Amino acid sequence: ISGFNQITMAQWPDRTFNVKFESRSDASEDHDFVLSLLSGPTDLVGLYVSGMGNRTVLRALAATGKGNLVVIGHEYTPHSRTALLAGQFDAVIALDMQEAAQRMVDAAMGKRQGWDRALDAKIIMRENLPALD
Repeated sequence: ISGFNQITMAQWPDRTFNVKFESRSDASEDHDFVLSLLSGPTDLVGLYVSGMGNRTVLRALAATGKGNLVVIGHEYTPHSRTALLAGQFDAVIALDMQEAAQRMVDAAMGKRQGWDRALDAKIIMRENLPALD
């Protein structure tokens, strides 16, 4: 979250970004939190879904009818692809998890090659949907 805060404050110093919640990987707790966040009047304009499950947020959005938010999901899966096609997600950030896993194995084995650059991230939108592997 600190990286997200640093980037958003640097890019948009005139905006307020309020990180409300870090998931504890409990789908029921996460769902209840998102429902409470979306219920009632709010000046919320978007959600960035990083730690909690995309499906949890999609269920809460459907339950509250808050389909007018900008929603950015994480990881390109069959569920996030469906959400992009349905207009429930506006974008998905996808990392190459195979490369991430290989880098972790290399680091555990004492190899440091390849850590001199960040993992490549792809921004996937409805207009550039790749096929699922």
